Amino acid sequence: MIVYEPFKTLPIEGLYAELQFEFPDLPNGMFAHYATRAARKISRSTGVLRRDIRIVPIPGVHTYNLKAPDGYRVDKIYAVHAKDSCGVHDVSRRFVHPVGMSICCGDASWYDSVEDVINIYYCGCGCACEYVVHCSTIPPVDACELPEVFFTDLSELLTMAVKVSLLQISGRPWTNINMALAIENKLNKFLADRAVDVATHKMKGAVRINFGPSLSNDCGIGYVI
Repeated sequence: MIVYEPFKTLPIEGLYAELQFEFPDLPNGMFAHYATRAARKISRSTGVLRRDIRIVPIPGVHTYNLKAPDGYRVDKIYAVHAKDSCGVHDVSRRFVHPVGMSICCGDASWYDSVEDVINIYYCGCGCACEYVVHCSTIPPVDACELPEVFFTDLSELLTMAVKVSLLQISGRPWTNINMALAIENKLNKFLADRAVDVATHKMKGAVRINFGPSLSNDCGIGYVI
């Protein structure tokens, strides 16, 4: 069984009013497209959308699908922990399958970003009761809703990122390349600062709060391969 921490999300349209006065002729569908693209860029640059994925292993099964039912894709894996009767310990992470290698002490894992699966090899003494994958994620390209943090702590960054894209569209009444470049330079600095804040646990928006019930295969939205 795989259990994903869900994100509390809100409709993208809730952010539209922020730019409606500056871009009165902007179609709502166009805004949603660029808002989603901006959210994906911010998530990838800062690692702000953290999620824990809990895996209850099946004896003999080493490969687990991390394609979440809500479409949020794993961007980076920061740590893998194993929980067993002795407590919690780190699982070593490798970049490739340890072909021809015997792991006689401790567990090992390696993530396949192409197939979006994690392989967990546990030692001969048996598998842990549970594995926890700590990772950052990015929203799906067709998201109709975004995590609540984009409406609070990250609303200014999201608005700036959307503006950059809109101002670079040619042939529109609002087209302004110079302004777009100026905002983009400022945005990149903010993104770099925010990435440092997240990495050092200074950003409140990265804390997993008020997620509600977990997503799991008990309700048909989590699965194992």
